[in-house]
Amino acid sequence: MPVFMIDGCGMTNRQVWALVLNELRESGAVGRAELDSWLRDAVLLAVDEQDEDVRVQLGVPHALAKSRVEGRLLSPVRQELARLLGLDDGDLVIEVGLIRDWLDDGSGRDVRASARG
Repeated sequence: MPVFMIDGCGMTNRQVWALVLNELRESGAVGRAELDSWLRDAVLLAVDEQDEDVRVQLGVPHALAKSRVEGRLLSPVRQELARLLGLDDGDLVIEVGLIRDWLDDGSGRDVRASARG
């Protein structure tokens, strides 16, 4: 899985994701069971600034996790990630996909990391 620095916050994608998970748990925004089941194995695959928005590719291990994250957990994840990156919630676009699809289509070769900070 990729490891890269995210401009503007001085942390790697793994550090940022660990902080997101910790804050979601500590705040009670997402229950421990949901964190462990659907978010623990997720990965920030790419962070890219495009025009006015910052796009994040969040990789999950399987289709059920993708469904749960998109259906129930995307809002609190977006809010916390935006806060950590110093963005307004509306300026952050999160695309949830399967890790294996990201690896298979070669996206892993061009990881860009940029976030306004």
